[in-house]
Amino acid sequence: MRRYADSSPLLGLLISSTLAVVSTSAAGNEKNYLLLPVTTQLQRLLLSPTTSAYCVVNANALIRDGNVDPTGIGLAKFRAELAAVAKQNAGNISIHCRFQNWQQQPTAEKQLEAALAQYCREAGFQRVAAGKIYTSDAWQQQLDTFEKPLAEDVEGDEAASEDENVRVFPVKTRLSQVLAGNVDCVAFLRRPIDGRMVDLPEDIALSIRHCLNEVRLAGRRVINLRLTSTKAGESVVEEFINSNGNRLSQADQFAKSLGFEFCTVSHSHGGGAPETLLGKPAPDFSLEGLDKRTIRFQDHIRGKAALLTFWGVACGPCRVEAPHLSTLFEKYKSNDFTLLAVNSYNEGTETVAEFVQKQSLHYPIALQGREVARQKYAVGAYPTTFWIDRDGFVIDYIVGFDPGDEIQLAATVERLLKPPSQESP
Repeated sequence: MRRYADSSPLLGLLISSTLAVVSTSAAGNEKNYLLLPVTTQLQRLLLSPTTSAYCVVNANALIRDGNVDPTGIGLAKFRAELAAVAKQNAGNISIHCRFQNWQQQPTAEKQLEAALAQYCREAGFQRVAAGKIYTSDAWQQQLDTFEKPLAEDVEGDEAASEDENVRVFPVKTRLSQVLAGNVDCVAFLRRPIDGRMVDLPEDIALSIRHCLNEVRLAGRRVINLRLTSTKAGESVVEEFINSNGNRLSQADQFAKSLGFEFCTVSHSHGGGAPETLLGKPAPDFSLEGLDKRTIRFQDHIRGKAALLTFWGVACGPCRVEAPHLSTLFEKYKSNDFTLLAVNSYNEGTETVAEFVQKQSLHYPIALQGREVARQKYAVGAYPTTFWIDRDGFVIDYIVGFDPGDEIQLAATVERLLKPPSQESP
């Protein structure tokens, strides 16, 4: 996805002209956009945690001979619907220009995206994430997807069943069906597939089985697995996905063992090699803190259980995670627990300080940590969080953050703080 800043004066003039043309032109009868509020946790996970609305526009009907001509969108109705959705939740909107069998026209495409982004801002949305979809499918097929009844013919509850390994959602809304690819359920793996694994770990498989028994599915045709991997785990994922000759892939075999016909896999390449630090002393480093004082990491954590996270203000999941880290730090800091958040986007002090102030964050933050993240902690995606015991050894790591993960963070701190005699065997 890409985002656009406010339009230049020239582009603003173009958009104003377009508005004038559209407002005096009769829109066609064909609906050339789909606009839906984001209402379930599953939809937010499939898009982003802060997205409140989703829109797709039939760009083929709005660009003619290299010029933007959005008369077919029915602007008055489109803007009214945007305003109605924004009134319910004026957060972020994800809007996509959809191109069918398209020969690229970069100038016109950018002009259309900028015009649509301005309509969204004028409707009240705080942020606009604009993207493109290239396809060979007809626009009517997209419309038909949303008109086709679900198995239960209702927009249903997509409440998850979850544990420390997975989060399993039934798919019961049309938007989730489109975003996930017409599947019956979606299973998110909480931890990456990494270099320690040779196939899908048995504890993850058991967790998926258990969670499936707790969610109500309309059918068991297709299961979608959503997973990430470190660099070393990429080959494990590829082996899991790919079929060998006429044999079913491991993914489809797994799906059949669960009672599904087959499995789809959505794989995010996280990169890095954070698993190589497990069982080793946490690498030491010194960085300047937000308060201008030098933070030497080993001194900061000495004798304490610790959380070390690498993050950035421009990282969406990091922004969602930050307030939960503050709550965690305030609750446990007096119990031999500490944390350190290392800004690894190398963002300026003012940028970080402004975010900290707006979010009322109260935990230690170090700056200019990109080299530490990459060279010493083998980080490939953000946020990446390491758990360190009282002896200074790395005992676990996680990559990413989704709403609800704060429960697992608190549970891990509780385990770390238990006296050795009370730790689980």
